[in-house]
Amino acid sequence: MPITSIPHNSEILNYINSLNLDFSKPQVNHLKNLVTGIISIDSKRNISNLSNTALSSKDRSFITKFLNNSSWD
Repeated sequence: MPITSIPHNSEILNYINSLNLDFSKPQVNHLKNLVTGIISIDSKRNISNLSNTALSSKDRSFITKFLNNSSWD
């Protein structure tokens, strides 16, 4: 399934930037794509649908690593 082009919402992007996260620039860009994808997809919101419709291959790798390697205590 082709990747959908999703316009970024400037308010969301400004909010993410205002968090001053200790992320690299590529990590912040992946996060912006992830949040935008979660908000924008019309189908059921799960990792598979998000990956298939809204994320590039680099974003897919990032979200998998983020969810699997993060501490969720």
